[in-house]
Amino acid sequence: MAMIVAALSKPEPIVRGVLRNALFEPQPNLFVGRLDSRRITALISLLQDRQCNAILVCENKKNAAGLSFKVFGDMPDREIARIDGLDFVRRKNLTKSTR
Repeated sequence: MAMIVAALSKPEPIVRGVLRNALFEPQPNLFVGRLDSRRITALISLLQDRQCNAILVCENKKNAAGLSFKVFGDMPDREIARIDGLDFVRRKNLTKSTR
């Protein structure tokens, strides 16, 4: 079973319901937990079929950092930032600075 984190942007109720049944939701539209490879494949298919806006972070022992990132659709408030060869999910600042 692999550790998984899914961050969604305005998900359909069916997608949110499936994720709530399988994973823990510490804050709205952020899901964390462990899934086997069959359920991860089903989750990826669901996100692709429903054209969701999401970022999926999954444990990957083949990667040097131990994680793999996959972006589905458009995530207007988050982006993947690569720093010194490591990937991070960064929240974008959507407000313009007045300075």
